[in-house]
Amino acid sequence: MDEESLPRVYVGVMLVSASALMLQITLTRVFSITQYHHFAFMVVSIAFLGFAASGTFLSIKSSLIEEETGRYLAELSMLYSASVILSFILTQEIPFDPYMVVWDRNQLVNLMLYYMLLAVPFFISGLVVGLVIARIPRRVGEVYFYNMAGSGLGSIVVVYLAFHLAIDDLTVVVSLTGLLAALVFPGKKGWNRIRVAAVLLLITLLLVQPFLEVKISPYKSLSRLLSIPGAKIIGTEWNPHSRVDLIESRGVRYLPGLSLVYAGAIPKQYGLTLDGGSPNAVTFYDGNISHLEYLSYMPSSLGYVLGERDRVLLINPRGGLGVLTALYHNSSLIKAVESNPSVIKLTAESNISGGIYHHERVDVEVENARSFIKRSPQKYDLIVLSVTNDVLSSSTGLYSLSEDYLHTVQAFKDYINHLSGDGILLVTRWLQYPPRELPRTVSIAVTALESDGVETPGNHMALLRGYSFFTLLVKKKPFTSEEADAVREFASKRFFDVVHLPDVSLKEVNRFNRLPKPVYHEITESILEKEERKRIYSEYLFDVSPSTDDKPFYSSFFRLDKILPLYRSMGEKWEPFFEGGFLSLFVLLQGSILTLLLVLMPQLYYRRITLQVDKKAMILYFFLTGLGYMFMEISLIQRFILFLGQPFYSISFIAASLLISSGLGSLFSSRLDTKKLGIILFIIPFLLLTYLGVLSMVFNAFLGDTLLTRAVISFILLFPLGFVLGMPFPLAVRIADRINKRLVPWGWCSNLSASVLSPVLAATIALYWGFTSVFVLAAISYLACLLLVRYSVS
Repeated sequence: MDEESLPRVYVGVMLVSASALMLQITLTRVFSITQYHHFAFMVVSIAFLGFAASGTFLSIKSSLIEEETGRYLAELSMLYSASVILSFILTQEIPFDPYMVVWDRNQLVNLMLYYMLLAVPFFISGLVVGLVIARIPRRVGEVYFYNMAGSGLGSIVVVYLAFHLAIDDLTVVVSLTGLLAALVFPGKKGWNRIRVAAVLLLITLLLVQPFLEVKISPYKSLSRLLSIPGAKIIGTEWNPHSRVDLIESRGVRYLPGLSLVYAGAIPKQYGLTLDGGSPNAVTFYDGNISHLEYLSYMPSSLGYVLGERDRVLLINPRGGLGVLTALYHNSSLIKAVESNPSVIKLTAESNISGGIYHHERVDVEVENARSFIKRSPQKYDLIVLSVTNDVLSSSTGLYSLSEDYLHTVQAFKDYINHLSGDGILLVTRWLQYPPRELPRTVSIAVTALESDGVETPGNHMALLRGYSFFTLLVKKKPFTSEEADAVREFASKRFFDVVHLPDVSLKEVNRFNRLPKPVYHEITESILEKEERKRIYSEYLFDVSPSTDDKPFYSSFFRLDKILPLYRSMGEKWEPFFEGGFLSLFVLLQGSILTLLLVLMPQLYYRRITLQVDKKAMILYFFLTGLGYMFMEISLIQRFILFLGQPFYSISFIAASLLISSGLGSLFSSRLDTKKLGIILFIIPFLLLTYLGVLSMVFNAFLGDTLLTRAVISFILLFPLGFVLGMPFPLAVRIADRINKRLVPWGWCSNLSASVLSPVLAATIALYWGFTSVFVLAAISYLACLLLVRYSVS
């Protein structure tokens, strides 16, 4: 590879790397639509499985490195481009449902097929980058820079494209970017044939584009609604973080908690789904307020019964049921904060809702609720936290892996602090048996109140339930006896059961929707008592401790230490309560097996070498750098969902900042003596621990700013961290090359093997112990690297 061709090689590496990163982010959107979660940790794991397998392949087939690399680079780029489309089409034909793994063993096979098929494009892109590194090892810092910079730029470009393209179109653009790399890479023999083949591939991509349909899980709401004869989609909107559909179907009925007492007419409703799930509805409204009587039979009306509610804040009202309720009760200022712009557009532009979002008393803010409330100086008489999922997904734990920053202690504190003197926070959720969401919501409210100095939080709370829902009311001031009586009257007339009031008696609970024991009342009262609360958190079969911004998994109740008791209590069956915490363990096992089969075993079989202890320490070093880096990155992606508002933005902007800065750090490392590695590894753990405190301060200071401002702050904030973390790997490659050239492919495979396992492992650790634990483990990993380097080079 001569000097003249290097600029084209570097540009080609950037294009392939950009395409591969764009593919990763696109796949998170595909998973969000086809399944119930973005599965970012699994996508990253799949990508690195492909990269790691490519490293193993190159170390075994080293003859490729000696041949005409330019020709291979162009042909591999074309093959990569085709594999993006083919893997997408093939995986859509696999009936994979991650939440059936526990009772359908075929899903384990499907999961492996998913992993392997989706890893193919990353395997080929890894071959491209690996070939370049192998041919010019002395310029590893420069190649690493163009690789990282290309990936970072790809993560920014994909955000822009996602504003204008649907997922299938975006997939074609990802493929075409790889095809462009094939035209850029230098070549001699057969170059004209490659150009012709590239044009033919382009024509093929344009022809197959209509077949790139994203198939939604049959268990998601959109699929269920469309399965009813005569149902149809009447509107679809795409944005970077969601697909929103408006559906006409006889199966639509969305009135959470409507009393069974109500026997009157209900207006026609149209289904509204986000990524095929999170069902909601747009209710027909002709402007006649008398047609909204049914709303007075819903638990959300209780907040208005307890006094004048002139200023109302509705968080994610979606199709507008909360807006109709506020209009029905004659609130004068209704602030609707909706995080999804496509929801507002479809609802407002349809001829169904009566233009409620353009009503003179309704003010709409399209923004993340936590950002809005952080900057809002307004106090509200009522804050309503709307239901945004369905009873099926709630009861089966389908959202247990999802980060939910609206139901955390810090969020509830913000809500309570924005209440007027007699203001009320009203939260309605679906009811589960055994109790899970109800005690967790009570735990969050109790912790939020106590942290604000409330000594008897039970006096500030009222809780009622129906047969499928519960509604919690939280006040700044204690409930008065008149307010408690009003709650009793409201509940009694609608056959709702009182679960808690400041002066509730046992004979008042479990009256209408009877259970063998008043379990909801009992667990609520236990949580209100500090000593009993500790016992519940310690002994209960499910984790109902309060979710926090450090551990924002509101719907995750799975406890590793209660696996066997839970299994026995469910009649030795997992089906009723399968949750994402268990799924992450399956994915971790799957990734470990594939890493062993595709990465490590081929190395052991084909490269029968015996490494001395110090050289094994060097291989462990590469493993720990991969582990530490990915622990840091996955933790930051999950934490920044709060700051940036959406998983898609967090994945894209965090990847861009870290990859570009790490690429520059790698480039800078080529100027450093390898003896500086010890100093850098000494700095990194302290830098990571410093960021733990800095992130909280930055989030508190700037959460209320615009998305663009927050994105820029995120990029700048993480740049120094990424710059420093980009140095340990290339510096260690130079050391390994000096010790024993055979160490380099081993180190590469070891590093990538860690990168396969660590995303899943990081997500699992965060699920149970929080993001801080993951960050601390990243710091420990780099500290261990320091010790290993000193040992192996001494």
